[in-house]
Amino acid sequence: MSVIKFILLLLLLSCSQLLVGQNRPQVTLLEILEKAITGESNVVSYTDYDILVHENETEARKSKPLTTESWLVDAIKAKGLGRFNEDGKLIIPSSLRLDNCVFKNTGEGGFDEITNIHFEKSVILLRLTADKNGYAIHLKNVTFDSYFIFKNYINLEIEKCEFKSFTIIRLYQDDAKLELYESKFFSFPKYSFDPASADTVPSREYQLQVTDTLAFEAVEISLKNGEYFSFTDNELQLREPLHRGVSVYGNIANLDVSNNRFNGWLKLECFIEKRFELTGNNFFSNLDITNCSLPELSSNSKIDWSTIDSRQLCNIVHFKTENEVGLYWPRLGELFLNSPIAAYDGSYYNSSIKDFHYNLIGSYRRLYNIFKELGYDEFSNACYITLKDLETVRYQGNYSEYGGFKNWTRWRLNQLLKQYTVYGTDPADAIVGSVYIILLFGLFYFFFPSEWDIKSKKMLLQDFRIFIRKNEHGYIKPFFKLITGFFISLINALTLSLNAFVTLGFGNIPASGLARYVCVVQGLIGWFLLSIFTVALINQILY
Repeated sequence: MSVIKFILLLLLLSCSQLLVGQNRPQVTLLEILEKAITGESNVVSYTDYDILVHENETEARKSKPLTTESWLVDAIKAKGLGRFNEDGKLIIPSSLRLDNCVFKNTGEGGFDEITNIHFEKSVILLRLTADKNGYAIHLKNVTFDSYFIFKNYINLEIEKCEFKSFTIIRLYQDDAKLELYESKFFSFPKYSFDPASADTVPSREYQLQVTDTLAFEAVEISLKNGEYFSFTDNELQLREPLHRGVSVYGNIANLDVSNNRFNGWLKLECFIEKRFELTGNNFFSNLDITNCSLPELSSNSKIDWSTIDSRQLCNIVHFKTENEVGLYWPRLGELFLNSPIAAYDGSYYNSSIKDFHYNLIGSYRRLYNIFKELGYDEFSNACYITLKDLETVRYQGNYSEYGGFKNWTRWRLNQLLKQYTVYGTDPADAIVGSVYIILLFGLFYFFFPSEWDIKSKKMLLQDFRIFIRKNEHGYIKPFFKLITGFFISLINALTLSLNAFVTLGFGNIPASGLARYVCVVQGLIGWFLLSIFTVALINQILY
């Protein structure tokens, strides 16, 4: 009997839960906005509601499918409600918070378009779902003066919107789709929270409860299992571009980041399964792909090196304390003390930041392998040069920190390799450099006698004395004789320089005095530089 009672009790509880779920309060988008535009409450909040699409709202959408204003704004205008700014946007003076609500009667793959609205305070949308798969919210021409938080199980499309504080977007459903294009992210203040009761800076606990972060990123985007994320034609105008930027997290099958203007950094910390496109962007700050897993097939990655350029990759570092900032970045003093986020771009090195330095090298190495596999010689060479530049910076840092002749030699040798052959990628530079060296030493030998050029030097001095002495022959004939002797002597000097540089061998060194020792030094320089040229030439032939 007791078992039967227990089973009946469970059935009763299940039915009661079912009834509770079926009797959730209901509201429409229009009713939500009508309440928010009054400004009677600082916060308009709906939790555990069903947001219905009524028949009259559906007809309103169909009646003006191409209108520049949404059916919501049209409906509010028709009722004579609300205030509008100079751009014709409906002003919402209250904060808006929707939590654990369900969009009903949406239709398969349907969407709600919300356009021409100006939110003066925060917008927080949490745990929103829909009764049909593929439902999306389309925000178009919407302005957010305060922060925008979107953490839900529905798709999102953002077009021509303006965000004046930080933005957090997280999609938790499988096959999530997010499109963000032609939008602007403006100057980002250090704090911009307006908690539920008032526009004051909230406690650290409240920040973490609402955002799960301390809002040091201007834009945070996360897709748990995203099918597609497009971030195109957007513009970031951030007040502190060194410490602010866009972070992208999660698993994304297809990621497209194209034609954006960044004055803050872009951090990709995601697993990209199928296709990745990074083209046409202007990075005025840095790009971090340290923890980004690119598609296995290089052919599925379309990356334009010219939009990254050298020294644009970085390692975004999150610090926990100000002491940690000072430890890692002693050279930059107070520059990073106002923020726990800094971008390390490899411009200097010491042992305390070794891990960050090697992370950055790993990022360039992955791009180098992609470009090389795709046959993009220009891009792979540019990437390789940057890798060697990072190596040179490390050698310089080791010498500054530890000293030692070996560290100094490594540093200076890398500098020489860059100047002479661009780290072996441009043998033509080596030829040009060799010609300059031969000419320079040849000019030096011109002023010193040698066994090859005893007669021409004496004749040159004699012709010069005749030229400066007035005689019956005039100046023209002695002048041409002097010039001829000059060129003969110069050719002999250049021949000596060329012979010494290419180390053909003299038997006995023909020069005397100081020139004799200089000739030995030039031979050593020539042997070393020609060896480097040979290696660079072979490297380019085999490549």
